[in-house]
Amino acid sequence: MQAKPKAGNRRLVNFFKVLIVTVLALPWVIALAVGLNFLIAAQDFSEDQQSYQQRIMQLSDEQEVLKRDYAAASERLVELSEENQALQRTVREAEITQQKLENGEIGIMGASTSGGSRSSAHLNVPSGEQLEELAGQVIFGTWGNCEPRITSLRDAGYDHTVIQQRVNEIIWGR
Repeated sequence: MQAKPKAGNRRLVNFFKVLIVTVLALPWVIALAVGLNFLIAAQDFSEDQQSYQQRIMQLSDEQEVLKRDYAAASERLVELSEENQALQRTVREAEITQQKLENGEIGIMGASTSGGSRSSAHLNVPSGEQLEELAGQVIFGTWGNCEPRITSLRDAGYDHTVIQQRVNEIIWGR
């Protein structure tokens, strides 16, 4: 005769079945959870990486723009420096001419007191557009500097003092 299992034993057997299934299934559940976590982290990493790459491209473009702006600013600085040097030379020349006028080295009509190739009576006194053009040429150094400029203008038949006065007006606003 076979003995019927007792109800208490059946519960115990069912408990152990659940326990065994749980113990066997738990590592798989944990592995699944860890795997899903890694998958989500990998997707987040990939999105972050793409975002960083896009930002790097933007920064690279901005860097190129800044390099071009810097180069243009450097070129402009060189131009301004050259203009500044030219203006300083012109100012020095004007100061030298002023000193010569004050010392009597240059006559009132622009003729040198030491003598010159033209007398002051024969010098052309420019006016209007001609005066503006000659003053601009003097500022840019076309006629030379200091005494050579005075001589060049005098030899060309121009009254240097009128031209120098206009140059001073342009530069100094007087």
